[in-house]
Amino acid sequence: MTKFSQSRALYDALEGIEKSWEGDDSSSFEMKQKKRAVSNSIRSMKLGGVGLDGEEKERFNTMRMRLAELSTTFGNH
Repeated sequence: MTKFSQSRALYDALEGIEKSWEGDDSSSFEMKQKKRAVSNSIRSMKLGGVGLDGEEKERFNTMRMRLAELSTTFGNH
């Protein structure tokens, strides 16, 4: 999931899609679901560290891996 959530190219593409929909007042159920999916993906990517570079990104990934290890250890006991 980390490669997906930290893909700058994918993030930029989703942001472009979201911006192209600005002002579109489509009330169809299908369009609302598409907008929601794109918005949720963008939010997940921001929380996944897409905006981080270099040392910050490495530190974020290290902390993320440590949290996963602790979670697994806690779940096993």
